Amino acid sequence: MWERCVERIGSKEALDMLKDLAERYAAQKHIINIERSLRSINRLATNMDEGWYTGFIKSNPHLERGDLNRAIEGLGMVGSKKSILIIKEIAALHRTDEAIINSCFLSIENIYKATGILTEITEKDLLKN
Repeated sequence: MWERCVERIGSKEALDMLKDLAERYAAQKHIINIERSLRSINRLATNMDEGWYTGFIKSNPHLERGDLNRAIEGLGMVGSKKSILIIKEIAALHRTDEAIINSCFLSIENIYKATGILTEITEKDLLKN
């Protein structure tokens, strides 16, 4: 797949192309391609892409588990404390899906680590809005 080639280029233009692909694939519900695009985006994204992730997640409530996991993972890599509320909302909507809950836990922990806060997140913390 050419997404891998674009990922290796690593430029802002490549990242923008991958975001455009993910959005088009999501609109067309191309499940495998959404996850692949998000995986590549996750490798290139920076803190400046936090808004893109939150917008992508909110605009695509139909995302399959794997796609949503990749988006949550990306948000956990580049997100700030303001992303924690969105991640908690996702967890509340998917409270019976262990894979989504685990992604939410890891993403919140990553955000806290990136801000220098070492804390243990409990299920109660995760599902509390």
